[in-house]
Amino acid sequence: MLLCSFRNTLRGQKFWRAIHNYAPLKATSPEKVVSAASDFSEWIGVVGLEIHAQIKSKSKLFSGSATSFAAPTNTQVSLFDCATPGTLPVVNRRCVEAAVKTALALNCEIHPVSLFDRKHYFYADLPAGYQITQHFHPIANNGWMDYVMFVPGIDKEPKRYRAAIEQIQLEQDSGKSLHNPGAGNSLIDLNRAGMGLMEIITRPDFSSGEQSAAFVRELVMALRKLDVCDVRMFEGSLRVDANISVHRRGEPLGVRSEVKNLSSMKFVAKAVDFEIARQRELLKSGGTVINETRGFDFKTETTHAMRDKETWQDYRYMPEPNLPPLRLCNSSLGEQVDDCMVDIAVAQRDLPELPSARRVRFTDILQLTPAQATILVADDSLAELFDKTVVLTKVCTPPGLAILIINSLIRILNDSKKVVGPDEFLLRPADFATLADMLTEQRISRIIFERLLEMLCGVDGDLVVPEKVIEEKQWYQINDEAELGRLCDVAMERDPKSCEAVRKGKTKAVNILVGAVKVLSNDLANLKKTKVLMEKKLSNSA
Repeated sequence: MLLCSFRNTLRGQKFWRAIHNYAPLKATSPEKVVSAASDFSEWIGVVGLEIHAQIKSKSKLFSGSATSFAAPTNTQVSLFDCATPGTLPVVNRRCVEAAVKTALALNCEIHPVSLFDRKHYFYADLPAGYQITQHFHPIANNGWMDYVMFVPGIDKEPKRYRAAIEQIQLEQDSGKSLHNPGAGNSLIDLNRAGMGLMEIITRPDFSSGEQSAAFVRELVMALRKLDVCDVRMFEGSLRVDANISVHRRGEPLGVRSEVKNLSSMKFVAKAVDFEIARQRELLKSGGTVINETRGFDFKTETTHAMRDKETWQDYRYMPEPNLPPLRLCNSSLGEQVDDCMVDIAVAQRDLPELPSARRVRFTDILQLTPAQATILVADDSLAELFDKTVVLTKVCTPPGLAILIINSLIRILNDSKKVVGPDEFLLRPADFATLADMLTEQRISRIIFERLLEMLCGVDGDLVVPEKVIEEKQWYQINDEAELGRLCDVAMERDPKSCEAVRKGKTKAVNILVGAVKVLSNDLANLKKTKVLMEKKLSNSA
């Protein structure tokens, strides 16, 4: 737990600024940020996001209660969590460290002094009647994050963008209401009440669902790498609220609606695109967009009205009287380090390589294409495998290794429906490096390479020794032209129709003959050499 000093209490001028009043930042790439749909192209969608990331911590933000997911109802609730009079909050150091690391990763300005506020509103799962947050003086603000938008098979190259971060604030999560329409009542589970949240607020720098989802995807990768949030959206540990409006080019921003609690990247994309289209249709038909809170129905992939926000709600913000200013130190600036204070310099030193930096290293140093780098970095286990393997290969180049992972390994994992983390990956980098080098040296065929890869990724993959298997089964590639020529002769003798078709100009028929050689050799023939020899023999016999 973190103890804070009451010295020099500051409560400066309020600086809260509505994110909807900011113009979007320009993308870092030449591509323009365009709207998600082509209909009514004069209307531009404008989207800002609020991401609530549950901090990965053993205890809650202001109490020592546990934070295990799916624990029995109301078994992780302290006296403070249920607002027992006389109980006081104590800040969890781990939560502050997580916020500082996140702020550094998002290039934010970190404030040495931040303050907590009470945000008053009534809801059944908020026992105290207020939420402790950092509305006016957050721990960090004015940041940015680069991200890419890329769909393999559709986009030729990734599109790079930059989104501005308005602020990052620490706050409590609420409890959970369990509605039971059949019994006509609702039950309250306070296990989640008081869990530490980081609210990450962006400026309205997005124009489509795909772009918004791409940013969330990048943020998820960064938070996972930082180990500050487990980002299990299906469990509710990361939730997204989208503020959406449309306006004509050159005109002021329109009235926005807020779509709450989007729990997957797919839902973010679907909800944003639907809401932009809904508002466009409404305005085109002469209607008016209402400032309201909306929900997303994942079954119908539509949004629906929940609460009207036209009437200004007074949250009666006030300074949290039971918490002193939250103070940070920075030893790199020569500041004295107190044991009860989080050191920004230590957090900076311990930052891991983030996804954006890894993509740059893969392209600039290892010479991967932007598409290859984007695909590998999108899966941390594959990126880790690539990093560990590339230093072990002797012949296979980094781009060649990336091709093998993308074209062969990913397909094998998809076919086997394996979903593994970096610590559970069965394929040993040394074995992968051996196979990659043998394939590059043409000592084994591509088919044998993938067959061995399947064995290494299997249940007993840790018992497979590639060199031993190749030697025992004599799976070495046939490169000898005399042997390949003999196999070509056999294939031509058995399929005179294909031979005649090639002689009549149907050149694709040669692939049938090459396939026959592949079968005759039990997948060991060098198919490139085989095709050259086959074409030569057919031309000579014409």
